[in-house]
Amino acid sequence: MLLCVVLTTQSALAEFTCLSDVSYKWKREKDEKESEVKVITVEHGGIDESTARAQLTRHVDSERLRAQEQCSDAHENLTKCIASKYASVNQVHSNLGFSARKALEDAVKNDCQKSQGICLGTSASEAVCKEKVVAVKEAAAETPADPKAAGKEEKKGKKK
Repeated sequence: MLLCVVLTTQSALAEFTCLSDVSYKWKREKDEKESEVKVITVEHGGIDESTARAQLTRHVDSERLRAQEQCSDAHENLTKCIASKYASVNQVHSNLGFSARKALEDAVKNDCQKSQGICLGTSASEAVCKEKVVAVKEAAAETPADPKAAGKEEKKGKKK
């Protein structure tokens, strides 16, 4: 006779995850239209909603400072814009001939001039928090170490 017992216990642990999008607004110097650029989605978790929100708020504040710096570098500082674009095309630039190099330099300068403007500020979306349930399962099974040995014991019992 083979007896198999499976015991399962399940307990659920609740975790909360909160999300918020950080962005900045800017406009060209001679244009009335504002543009919004999403910089990052910040996510933090915690054992309860208030803990997750508190951690998210702290992280969002630092990301808003970074977004302001990024806006300033891209739209208010022509030299920094040109330098960062050159850094990204450095290997290609060094392998080009004179006329192609001049065309690339003009394109970088024109691109940065078109993106010059005024930073209007940063913002973060309202935090969205969700409960995430993590299930923990424990299972124990009682089985014989060797099923063939159990079969042999049954045969020995029949011979006696």
